[in-house]
Amino acid sequence: MITQNKEGLKNNGRYERTVEKGHGRIETRECFICPQISWLENAENWAGLNGIGVIISKREEIGKEPNISYNYFIYSMKDAAESDLLRIKRAHW
Repeated sequence: MITQNKEGLKNNGRYERTVEKGHGRIETRECFICPQISWLENAENWAGLNGIGVIISKREEIGKEPNISYNYFIYSMKDAAESDLLRIKRAHW
């Protein structure tokens, strides 16, 4: 697992957040990406690899414990923006 301080990732400018409210719940999604992968061991073995990232999803419903999930991914999309990856992930659901 790759761990990093969320504030450090936000400060690097590769962060996007969405919040959706409705049907008695609040869904928050945070996307952090790292397009600079020269440090990643064996990155050259992944043809077309352009970055790695994580989307943290939090679902809150009245009277229930929040549900948090972490979706780690690699991507090949050139010049991908965090908003693009959030949209793609949301459309996949």
